[in-house]
Parts: sequence; structure tokens; C-alpha cells
Amino acid sequence: MPPEKPTVLLVDVDETIVYDLPGTLRRQPFRLYAARSANEAVSILASSDVDVIVADEWAGDVAGNRLLAWVEANCPETVRVELTSREDRAKSPGQVGSAQLVLLKTCSAAQLVQTIRKALDLRTRLRKAASRDGVAETAVLA
Repeated sequence: MPPEKPTVLLVDVDETIVYDLPGTLRRQPFRLYAARSANEAVSILASSDVDVIVADEWAGDVAGNRLLAWVEANCPETVRVELTSREDRAKSPGQVGSAQLVLLKTCSAAQLVQTIRKALDLRTRLRKAASRDGVAETAVLA
């Protein structure tokens, strides 16, 4: 049985991102969900394992950073990418709160794909590290 494809969730009120871009991204080796609001994103996160979330700084019904903070607290294994229109924020990833990666919203589809791949790689590394830590803890407890 082939391994399951990783899952990416795009969250943006901009129809270009939610409806047009997924067509470009569908050729990639991951499953793609799209949401136009934070509430819709939370519903998807509640029913699906999401490896990476890419959320605009404004997620419709709430600020994107509030959505990403919720994801950090409730789905800590999900890698969080913030789309921002502010260049200063994109250049200072340490100052973006709950996001682990930041990308300018004016990026090309190729840049978005590259960032998603980077986020998926980070997710894989975090999963391996957690697995190693779990094995070490089990060995100590045994």
C-alpha cells in the first residue's frame, strides 16, 4: 500500500488563492484542502489530519495569527505558514508569533510550492524527532 499523501490546508478570503491556486497545486504530491475563513479551517482541522496550514494574515472572520495560535495550541503537529502582505513581517520570521514560516502574499505559485515543500520537510523532521523521543522515553520506562 503506498504511503498516504501529506495534507495541506490553504486559508484565505481571496478567491484567487482558494479557488485558482489549488488547480496549480493539485499536481503536487500532497492532498489539498481550501478554506475561506478561520471557522471553515477549524472544521477541516477537526475532521482531517493536516500536516501544513498556509493561512493569510486575515482569515476572514478572525486575524490569521489568531487562527495560527489556535492551530499551535490544538494541532501542535501541524506546521504553520503565514501569508502576509507586509514585507517587514516576511523578513523577520522570529517576530511572527505562531507561524513557523512566513511568505509574502505576492509570491509566485512556484515560491508557494517551495515553501510548502519546506514546511512538509519540517513536519517530517519533527515527526522523526518525536518518534525518537518517544522510543527513548519508552526505553527508560521499560
